[in-house]
Amino acid sequence: MARLDEIIEAVDALDPFERKRLAALLAAKKRGDDGQLSRQEQYVADAVREITRRRLPSLALIDLGLRPQAAELFDFLDNQIEGLREPQIAALVTLCLSALADHLQNRGSPVPVTPKTLLANIPHMARAVDRAYPGYHRAGILRVLVSAVVDTAA
Repeated sequence: MARLDEIIEAVDALDPFERKRLAALLAAKKRGDDGQLSRQEQYVADAVREITRRRLPSLALIDLGLRPQAAELFDFLDNQIEGLREPQIAALVTLCLSALADHLQNRGSPVPVTPKTLLANIPHMARAVDRAYPGYHRAGILRVLVSAVVDTAA
């Protein structure tokens, strides 16, 4: 029993950020997730971190629903990313999530933009993007907004 008490004492001594990270790691271990993100999931995670200015670990974002929401976002962008390079796709994801963040803040009852609310509201992406860039998605020209982003690695 003394060992368990020592563990609890050690966890209590962690700062809140480290405690959240430990909780995310334990949750990942429990569900068998290694926390590795696909390229699409990484684009979404990077954009969420940039927009919310919160550097949550990947496992914490996965716990907030990153995987299914990234898939839903890329279903929405399906015909928009054809022919784009990696930095342009990343910029398009950030652009769309920024439009969603603006939509959440500018509606009748504003919602704070946190990683959780941003990911949870991805199903409203079509409405948010259409309000920010009317007709662009329907016309298939969202790519024009990021066409100036160049690949510096090339």
